[in-house]
Amino acid sequence: MRFCILLSPSEDKVISNQSCNNEIKEIDFIESLWGGAALYNHRKDLVRQYLHYIKMILDDRDKTMLDNIYGSKNFNSRNEYELNIAYRLYPLKKAICRYNGVAFNGLNYETLSKDSQSYIDHNVLIFSNLFGVIRALDSIPFYKLKQNTKAHNLTLKDVYKPFITPLDDYMKNKEYVIDLRAGVYTKIFAPKQTYCFFEFQKGGKTISHYSKLYRGRILRLLAGELNNFSLSECIDFLCSLQDAYIKFSKLQEIKNQMLFTYEIKDAP
Repeated sequence: MRFCILLSPSEDKVISNQSCNNEIKEIDFIESLWGGAALYNHRKDLVRQYLHYIKMILDDRDKTMLDNIYGSKNFNSRNEYELNIAYRLYPLKKAICRYNGVAFNGLNYETLSKDSQSYIDHNVLIFSNLFGVIRALDSIPFYKLKQNTKAHNLTLKDVYKPFITPLDDYMKNKEYVIDLRAGVYTKIFAPKQTYCFFEFQKGGKTISHYSKLYRGRILRLLAGELNNFSLSECIDFLCSLQDAYIKFSKLQEIKNQMLFTYEIKDAP
C-alpha cells in the first residue's frame, strides 16, 4: 500500500463472552503484535507492570491506583469485574473488534463487507495505551488503562519511546499517511511524510465532542473504496467526501500536513 491509516484506541472495550479461569495466561501473544520480536521485551515489561498495578488495586484496595489506572475514585462491582478480567489477559480478540468507543461505533466494522474488513485489518495501525502500535488485525485481551495515566512506566511517553524508530522505518516506504488519531496521540508521533489530518465544524465553529465519531465514519468511507490511492487521488477523494453526516468544506496545507475540514450536517 502507498499509505497507512493511523487510529486512536478507545478506553471502552468489549469483554469477550468466553468464560475465564483464575489462571493468568502466558503473555507470548505479544510477540505476534506489530513490531514482533523487536518490541517483545518492551511490551512484556509494560504488561508485567500493568498486572502489578492491577494486583495492587484488587489485593490492597488501592484507590489511588484505581483512579490512576482505571479512572474511578471508588470500587464498585463493575470495575472489580473488569479489572479481574483484565488481570487474566484472556481471551484474545481482534483489536478492531475489541475497542468499543465512539470512533469504532462510527466505523461499525461488523457491518462492512469482508473485503472492506480485510482492507482495515491490513492497513490500519491503532495506537494502544498499553501495547503501543498494533495492527487492526492483532489479537489482544481486554484491558483498562486510563489514557492520561501517570502510573510509573505506563505513561504514553514510557509506552511509545521505543516505537518511534520502528514507526519511522515502517513509513519510509509509504507515500503518505492518513491520520485519524486524536490530538494527544499526534504529540507522541508525527509522520515525516505528507499526512492527511481532519477537523470538523458546525456553523463555522470547530467542534471536538463528536470528532471521534466522524473520524470513524471517514474510515468507513475509505474502506468502502478499497483503493490504493496515490496522494493526489486520495486528496481528490477526501475533497469529494460527503454522506448523511459530513460534507467537505476546505483544504489547507500546513508544512507536511494536509488539513481537511468538514462541515457537520446534523450532530448526533
